Amino acid sequence: MRQNIPVQQLTPGMKIMALDIGWDKSPKWTQPFVLSTSEDLALLLQHCNIVAIETDAPEEEKPLATESQKHPKPVLSEQKQAADTETSDSVPHKQTETGSPPSGLQVKPSKPQAKADLSSKVSRQFVIDSFHSCLDILSTNFERARSGLSLDASALEASSKKLLVSTLARPSTLTLLSQLEEKDSSLERKSLDVAVLSLSFGRSLGMSKAHLHRLCMSALLHDIGMIRVPEELLKQKEVLSIGQRISIQKHVDHSCDILHQSPALRPLNSIVAYHHERFDGTGYPAGISGRKIPLEARILAIITTFEAMTRNRHFSNKGTPTQALRNLYRLRNHNFDGKLVERFIQSVGIYPIGTLVELNRQQIGMVTDITRSARSRPKIRCLFDHEGKPLPKHQELDLADDALRKVNITRTVEPEEIPDLSLQMLAIELGLNRAA
Repeated sequence: MRQNIPVQQLTPGMKIMALDIGWDKSPKWTQPFVLSTSEDLALLLQHCNIVAIETDAPEEEKPLATESQKHPKPVLSEQKQAADTETSDSVPHKQTETGSPPSGLQVKPSKPQAKADLSSKVSRQFVIDSFHSCLDILSTNFERARSGLSLDASALEASSKKLLVSTLARPSTLTLLSQLEEKDSSLERKSLDVAVLSLSFGRSLGMSKAHLHRLCMSALLHDIGMIRVPEELLKQKEVLSIGQRISIQKHVDHSCDILHQSPALRPLNSIVAYHHERFDGTGYPAGISGRKIPLEARILAIITTFEAMTRNRHFSNKGTPTQALRNLYRLRNHNFDGKLVERFIQSVGIYPIGTLVELNRQQIGMVTDITRSARSRPKIRCLFDHEGKPLPKHQELDLADDALRKVNITRTVEPEEIPDLSLQMLAIELGLNRAA
């Protein structure tokens, strides 16, 4: 059977049966064909809005839109803002706060009691186990992909759902775990950190559980195609040649190929294929812009960039979260959706959870939670003296409390400034170590 879909929802492997412009005006094809490369997708995006694809499931066949009817609905039904122009830098808020939610997101009123009940049912250990289990499952599946085997979709789905439950029940614990756990340079660890950040951001946007799960799965597998890129290219510190850059950019096609091998994972390609696109059209592989880029892909573009800016890489040292947020803000409405960037900054706060900060009382503490009404005044757990030595008692401070108005953050502190033993003792105390 045939089904009509917007071009931006195409993924490699789909068989295209008809174009809305007709075969006579096609830039390349004269008959039905299988979409196989990002270059072909880019051509379609330039010339078409809607195509007919061949599907297994029977569906009512509808005529293709004419030239005057080319207005496909964006992914996640962003109907309200799809035709809007970017004239404002303001970012809509959740209905539970002020203003309206981001278009296309079904936001339900906040239920504090329900959240408290869920938190009481989900232990800290469940969150820790879910984090480490997901990392193991990712490692196993990345090895399967390296061996040419299809991914274990059911295991990945189950792992993603546990991360989702962890985010809904104990978001601060999961974020702290991601920030404080000793990081390695593996692709799977980077992918897990992106997933944790994506869940946290998606939750702040008011995404439904189904959309959060889809976003998490896409985040976990967004760069799996990197396993087919020569390692020496990924570690090269010198400026890449045009050919080398193209070889690395091909990882998007590789990711889509790997996901296509597993029928349950194929829908993720409509996100993964676009996470390197940029809001101003300067991205790859298709060079599309604005809201032609699916919402989840626009989110991943922001998250992956923030994660990369705050991680040590072979060719650059990591920056602080504050520096990364400043860079993202500078690039809003150019590389990234400006409204989403501002919502992301609001979500993580000026001092993201897990950030070490020095107070004007000669103490170093860790941000444990964000106060939405005063994002520059987070909740702090005082851990060390100004030399990085553990304090005998850890005091909890809510800097938004009027009684603490004279207590201020003077600077952020890098973990490298704290003795390793002190950090190890902290991880043990917080229960953030992998269970034996």
